[in-house]
Amino acid sequence: MQKASIIVPLIPEHDREIHRLMRYLKSQEHHIAELIVCRSETPDQRRGDVLEKYTKWGRKLNLSFSIELSSTPTKAYDGTNRNRGIEKASSDILICLDADDTYAENMIEAIIWSFEKTNCDVILHNFTYDKEELFLDTFEEPAFQVLAYPEGANLLDFSTPISITLDAEKPQIHHAHISFRKSRVEERYTDIFPGADTEYCKRLIRNGKQTLYINKKMSFWNRKRSLRYKLRLAKIKLGLKK
Repeated sequence: MQKASIIVPLIPEHDREIHRLMRYLKSQEHHIAELIVCRSETPDQRRGDVLEKYTKWGRKLNLSFSIELSSTPTKAYDGTNRNRGIEKASSDILICLDADDTYAENMIEAIIWSFEKTNCDVILHNFTYDKEELFLDTFEEPAFQVLAYPEGANLLDFSTPISITLDAEKPQIHHAHISFRKSRVEERYTDIFPGADTEYCKRLIRNGKQTLYINKKMSFWNRKRSLRYKLRLAKIKLGLKK
């Protein structure tokens, strides 16, 4: 089975979440080639200290995969942070995660297995707002659905899901955790927030990438955390926070 590069966009306030994510990745480390943290707002003179901190955490957990840092001194949203990680990644299978989310046990293995089983280009999986629903029982025969770009749909309409039904359920694309093959995907994220995940996924589908949707709740989105993001964004717009 192939190993994946894990790409995580990060702002400095969420450093502590990387340590928590490392503990999760430890259980699946034999499927991981490297963890690439794509950190914004990191002055060049601080880069070495930040990398040493991450490396120290990795040593304490006895992680077998490498920890890489791609940083920029400027502010950057999730999409452009991920772009740097994509360029830096050494594996063909790239799995984009967020440090402040919670993931199903065996998710990394399930995604890699799905790529090898189907030979697809892109994988999008379901998520939940209820942590109790986070469950991945088996991945031998997951419910795959090939997503298609609907006729006449607006690429920039982030509020409307792609209109393909799966067991009477529309695929949830906003807040997607997209995994893909680096060798087959040339497209990169755009610098928009929020909505970069939705726009990127729709663009991949429009450009003919075979995109699979797995109807499994593999990640938990903490809505309370999301409210903090919204408050931070509102303060920036009002000039209360730079």
